[in-house]
Amino acid sequence: MSPGASGLLLAYPAFIAIGLPDGALGIAWPSMRDAFALPQSGLALVTRLLR
Repeated sequence: MSPGASGLLLAYPAFIAIGLPDGALGIAWPSMRDAFALPQSGLALVTRLLR
């Protein structure tokens, strides 16, 4: 396997792993907000705490 291909195989899952939590939070936030009776601005606090 060439060095470029192995780098690509490493970079692609890393890219997905880094982006997945933000995407999942964006999908889950509306139901989490309703369940805990939080304001929409609470997403900013949650995002800051996760980073």
